[in-house]
Amino acid sequence: MKILPPRVRRDALVRPRLSLGRDGLLAEPSVVVHAPAGFGKTSLLAQWRRELLGIGASVAWLWASETDNPTELLHGLILSFRAAALRPTFGHTLMGVTDSKGIEQYSELLGPVIS
Repeated sequence: MKILPPRVRRDALVRPRLSLGRDGLLAEPSVVVHAPAGFGKTSLLAQWRRELLGIGASVAWLWASETDNPTELLHGLILSFRAAALRPTFGHTLMGVTDSKGIEQYSELLGPVIS
């Protein structure tokens, strides 16, 4: 699990047609990016990150995999929020939660966000 965005070259291809400001993407609560490997998903997300940072937004970055367990996912989310918001103590209490029942309680709170 990684919380730092990939380094993007300054001369990286920018896709104006896929800009967040186009077609109301910026107003959407979530956007799914789905394509086969090698089609530029990470590059597109890095472009969106730069656009958001350009307007003063905080952007959390989390690379997760299907093999991550719920505790790892929760800790990864906390660490990515910490890095994005520059709040080193964010989620301090949650970082101590390791039992599955405690994790389930917090994952229920995320349900409305990710559904």
